[in-house]
Amino acid sequence: DYDWIIEMNFSLRELFLIVAFISLVVGGVRTGPPVSWISLSILVCLVFSQMIDVCVKTGTRRNFAIGFCIVAGVYLLLCAKLGESEFYAYNPGVAKLPTSRIIDACLQPSFPQGTSTQPDAIMVRGENAKSVFPLGHLAAACILGYLGGCYARLATRQVAKPSKNENRIDS
Repeated sequence: DYDWIIEMNFSLRELFLIVAFISLVVGGVRTGPPVSWISLSILVCLVFSQMIDVCVKTGTRRNFAIGFCIVAGVYLLLCAKLGESEFYAYNPGVAKLPTSRIIDACLQPSFPQGTSTQPDAIMVRGENAKSVFPLGHLAAACILGYLGGCYARLATRQVAKPSKNENRIDS
């Protein structure tokens, strides 16, 4: 039964927010600090707004926020538990999470290593890439949280409507 695919509709506002989110993350990753810090701050505000929605909102908006916070929170706790190994630039052997390896692969073109003969330039590039890792992990947490929120909203709709078998009268 694939009725849930039909029920997944997106508003224009939601599409705009997704485009803005992608722009923030890509802009922060491509340019590095201080733009990445601004992007990180905005994403932190997004996570905090979802936490506030858990306490203040009602209905499907609250269910979305609960799903978002649970999934994003678990991911961020996992990153914190694994520690600094998830935030090293250009050291894929140390990273345990697949998202850390994906972030590292995405950063390679933005912050190439060894393109200058000056050792200071290589160090600066490595530090800039390392400073973008928290943005990448928070973006991954927001993406996973968004998917968790969509699932919570969908699950709420499924519980709210009666199934086809409940409407049948058995004799």
